Amino acid sequence: MRAAKKLIKSERWWDDKATPVLAFTYLMLALSETPVPLERTLLALAAFMVAFIGVAGFGHVINDLCDIEADGIAGKDNPLRGRSKRQIALIMLALLLAAGLPWLWLPRDGWNMAWLGLQILLLTLYAVPPVRLKVRPIGGPITDALYAYTVPALITCATWSQVSGPAESLPWLLAAIVPWSLCVGLRGILYHQCLDAGNDLKSGLDTFATRRGRAVTLGIIAHWVLPTEVAGFTAMTVAVSGAIPLYPLGIALFIAWRMFELIAHRNMALAPPWRLLPEDRVRLYGYEFLGEFYTGWFPVFILLALVFRDPAYLVLFGLHLALFKTGLVYMIRHGLGKLTTTIARMKQRHGH
Repeated sequence: MRAAKKLIKSERWWDDKATPVLAFTYLMLALSETPVPLERTLLALAAFMVAFIGVAGFGHVINDLCDIEADGIAGKDNPLRGRSKRQIALIMLALLLAAGLPWLWLPRDGWNMAWLGLQILLLTLYAVPPVRLKVRPIGGPITDALYAYTVPALITCATWSQVSGPAESLPWLLAAIVPWSLCVGLRGILYHQCLDAGNDLKSGLDTFATRRGRAVTLGIIAHWVLPTEVAGFTAMTVAVSGAIPLYPLGIALFIAWRMFELIAHRNMALAPPWRLLPEDRVRLYGYEFLGEFYTGWFPVFILLALVFRDPAYLVLFGLHLALFKTGLVYMIRHGLGKLTTTIARMKQRHGH
């Protein structure tokens, strides 16, 4: 099991990329006019996650396959180094079967099959020469953003709207999801390139950040990408709040808790975005707030709406908490204990 996780690098996407996909899965269920039976949901979800793991694993394996030589020169570990061509071919075949066979049972139509085909194509073109979009300063970040968030979100919505039945707000939701997801992906890859810009310059790698410069790239993220992401997230919230009225309240409570957590527990100085340097703005609002919400709280809030609608979904709620890192579990295990200590310290200071 450990070898398989290392091979498909699940630590890079299990809690980061899978949780937003699951949030949209839960959201399609929550937006349905009539509740979907839990048994049907669990069976479809198991098949869907097998397909997700197959696609994600394929993306990392084909990327490692095309990086064997470059990783060897750079002294980086590559899980495919030393494996025979036959072994690699069998691994790729197994992952493609995992990605494709569940669709014999899952609901499918021209839309989700087209998005699935595009996802496989993007992962291949990103890694494989001579196209190898990975080394293209413009095409690389756009492709990375598309296959990391946008296309998986479209596959999810196209598939699970067939399980739950189409919702009236779906067109508006999709209109918000596309720019939001593209900006989330662009923020991630461009900021990663900024962090690696020094090493990439030494290695002679041509990335958007090395070509335009670290300061310019951070400015683009802070002034253009991040505000568009926030606008898309706001539009998503409006589209969802009609069916889940308490969802905006959940976001407000998260913001309040996160502010307290950052100030009291991590001694971070918070400030409005226009008073922060671009890098500080991206790190604080892009990762400490938005990124934390997407992975740790978004699926939890939607699951709570499902549980309120049908208590049987407590089973799925428990499974999610057991399989993924969530802000709720972290808050219960660590945050509340720190909260008591912080309040006691504040009382002590006030008494002095």
